[in-house]
Amino acid sequence: NGWLTTAAPATVLTERINKTTQFSLAATTTTKLTSQVGPARIVSLSDDPQRRNFTMGQEGTDLIFRLRTPLQGENGRRPELIVPGIFTDTEPHRIVATVDETAVHVYIDDARRVYTFDLTPFAALFWQVPPVGADQIRLNAASGIVFKLVYAGLIVCPLCWLLVSAGDIKHGV
Repeated sequence: NGWLTTAAPATVLTERINKTTQFSLAATTTTKLTSQVGPARIVSLSDDPQRRNFTMGQEGTDLIFRLRTPLQGENGRRPELIVPGIFTDTEPHRIVATVDETAVHVYIDDARRVYTFDLTPFAALFWQVPPVGADQIRLNAASGIVFKLVYAGLIVCPLCWLLVSAGDIKHGV
């Protein structure tokens, strides 16, 4: 029931994305309603509402980006990436999302306003044991830093404890 749909599956596109593990998506979009829910799809490559390759959509004033990966599942919802406050007005916004094996970058209106979500081991580790109720990530400048600090803490702190303990044992303490 979309405004524009393909008559047949986008097989060539999905095969190319699978082969290169990267793609870019650009759209100039505006909203008439800041109360959209769903998320209301702006651009999506999906089989049905529960199985998607990617979706760029609107939820209230936020931009939602879902991407199917082993980390995020078939619906791309865990975690769902949220760029807050994009649709607070009815002006057109140029949105460019680039995806590769290591990150999703979402640019809003120009290259200086970028939001990044890392698709790296520390992100995967974080989402294996997420905080209660956390199935969305609000992207901001601190998001990547927080993931790196949590990952480093989970890896570095136990390693330091082991090294200190081994030193204590060696010295008979």
